[in-house]
Amino acid sequence: MEISFNDEIRAFIEQNCSSGLITHFDSVLHVTEEGHKHNYSTIYCPFGAGEYKKTTPLIDSLLFFNLLDISIDSISHISEDINFYDKYKRGISTHSDNPFFLCVYEIYRIFLVIRSTLVHHNDGFSRSGSTLKFEYMFKDREYRLHITQKGIERLFQAAYLVSKYLPLDSIYIQGMVVWLYEDILKGVNAFSDRKSRTLEAPPSIIKIRPFHRDILRDDRLIIKGNEISFPESPHSDYPEGSYSMLDHFITQGDKSYLIPNEAFMFGKTVQYSKLSIWQTPHHLENSAQRMISQIKNT
Repeated sequence: MEISFNDEIRAFIEQNCSSGLITHFDSVLHVTEEGHKHNYSTIYCPFGAGEYKKTTPLIDSLLFFNLLDISIDSISHISEDINFYDKYKRGISTHSDNPFFLCVYEIYRIFLVIRSTLVHHNDGFSRSGSTLKFEYMFKDREYRLHITQKGIERLFQAAYLVSKYLPLDSIYIQGMVVWLYEDILKGVNAFSDRKSRTLEAPPSIIKIRPFHRDILRDDRLIIKGNEISFPESPHSDYPEGSYSMLDHFITQGDKSYLIPNEAFMFGKTVQYSKLSIWQTPHHLENSAQRMISQIKNT
């Protein structure tokens, strides 16, 4: 099997830049129609962004930038050699009608300030407590990024997710990237580049926490009309803002669906007509089939 450069970078990152960068579902709960509960802890699903543990953010910044830069080439179908900012401009032009991809390009835009500082203006980097500062002047224009340690960790995680789950056609993955981008912005205390002094706000799509998730298969769910509902609040133990979160695993025929608890945050139902957008992401299909087999045998 041919291994791409992106694959090699990700493999290096997984081995050297993290402790648990790839997370998994380590708790699966099956509730039968009679209310009987069965717990599983053996179903491994490569997924999510995990927790970044490395303490060399400058070196890692260039690794994660390369990972995202190659992904941007793929997203925008760029084959010729153009400069990084032109890639950004082409991307936002190509995807002007897609708020999610505009979010991806804003993440790339942040990386551009980091990369230029470290490669061309390395005296422009400094630390102040837990804040990393990237600053330089070029052609009478100020470039500046002040970002917290947590913010840059989220930046790395977003770059990893974008790279790993191309072509980013799953709303589940999109929701995770948007959650990370929103958290990145919380860590940005100052920003300036050749475009402006502000970054774009997160798009108004569902935001999905990208790690520490459990799975619930509840056979008591009710399908009525075009809605799926649960006999009790599905999110009572996972309030908004909690560290862990939950996914609801549903099967219809030979298809499976993974509905994030965030989809139920404002009620106990989800439209059945929209169930197709939550079809289990392709990289989890094998794990989902193992899950179905275990559930059938209970």
